[in-house]
Amino acid sequence: MPLTLMATIFVLMTAMCGAAYWWLDRKMQRLSDTLRDTYKLGLMIIYGFQMVLLLMFSL
Repeated sequence: MPLTLMATIFVLMTAMCGAAYWWLDRKMQRLSDTLRDTYKLGLMIIYGFQMVLLLMFSL
């Protein structure tokens, strides 16, 4: 896979995770704390998985 394509996918996914995290913090105050924390944990796992894939394919 070309490095520029991987970089583009990484940047887009990072932006999407960041936007979802911001939206969750600002707009979803009525959700329970457990549900918000679970969703945030899922976003962090996705971001970590991206980092692993990026490192795996760039070496």
